[in-house]
Amino acid sequence: MKYCTKCGAELLDDAVLCPRCGSLADNSANNGLGVRSGGTNLPAKMNTCSLLGFILSLVGLLFYFNIFGMVSLASVVLSIVGLVQISKNFQRGKGFAIAGLVVGICMFMFCLLVWIMAVGEMAHS
Repeated sequence: MKYCTKCGAELLDDAVLCPRCGSLADNSANNGLGVRSGGTNLPAKMNTCSLLGFILSLVGLLFYFNIFGMVSLASVVLSIVGLVQISKNFQRGKGFAIAGLVVGICMFMFCLLVWIMAVGEMAHS
């Protein structure tokens, strides 16, 4: 099995072009880590936005009344930005971005529900 030297995607043995990034396939086998500029084998870089989105979603989970859900909303935005960057730059951290997105959305909806119930209770009184 051989791998693309630009993005690290698995290639068929007779592939001429990488189906993921479109670069020319190298005939020599590599270890699947991807070759970065400078010719060194390095693992793909972790996406910072996805990691920050995940961390903020955990903060929103720990402190469920997090400034009217703004921390959870920020985690959703950062996770979406991270997913877009991951797909464009072939970075790691897709799991963190998805987890941050799911937890952030759930916590934002919970904060929104609590806020609506509080406003309704104040209007009722």
